[in-house]
Amino acid sequence: MNQPKTLLLLSDCIDKEYAWRITELSNFRSSVLGSSAKPQSGMIRAGVVLLYAHWEGFIKKVADLYYEFVSYQNCTIGELNDCFVSMALRAEMETLETNKKLTKHTEAIKAFFDKETKSASFLPTSPIKTSNLRYDVFEDVCLLIGIDMSFFHQRYKARGYEKDIKLTINNDLVDKRNYIAHGEHLSIRAEEYKELYDIVVKGFLYVFKELVMDNAGNKTYLRKKQI
Repeated sequence: MNQPKTLLLLSDCIDKEYAWRITELSNFRSSVLGSSAKPQSGMIRAGVVLLYAHWEGFIKKVADLYYEFVSYQNCTIGELNDCFVSMALRAEMETLETNKKLTKHTEAIKAFFDKETKSASFLPTSPIKTSNLRYDVFEDVCLLIGIDMSFFHQRYKARGYEKDIKLTINNDLVDKRNYIAHGEHLSIRAEEYKELYDIVVKGFLYVFKELVMDNAGNKTYLRKKQI
């Protein structure tokens, strides 16, 4: 996959990431619900686990691609918004959090100001974590890359979904996946699976990729200039 150094390459990378996942999910959904026979409960449970896998995998991959894209823009620390400054200066931030010595705090603060006019240097590996992607973890991911959660909720509802996002992520995706993955017997109706599929694919994943591309296109990774 090409490195997302430009807006066009980022869009291409994200679209390809979305496409292969949707194809796999759609094919599996068809195998579960496409027959005239009653869907097997085991297949439905497997479908929920697969939905969660692509939920976590897609959010992680797209967030990482956006992180890489911003790192290639040759911005100075002073040009970046607070979200990306925090990721570009993680070493100094960790010093402030973990070291109690005032001299270390002074050195870290000095580093902030000294680096303001220098090019931002990002770690090659994204610090974004998505393990056990509950709502609060997802919220943190959005915060790290500068996505306003209120916009996510608005776009989600604009696509015709009314079901509570937090409850759907926590209860229907994460908890059910955990129950199934740990061998618990969990009965899930075909209608529940259909609804969850639509919300994850057409709501969560689609909205997230569109918001990331909006942010990239509008350069919201840059600090707003004071008028």
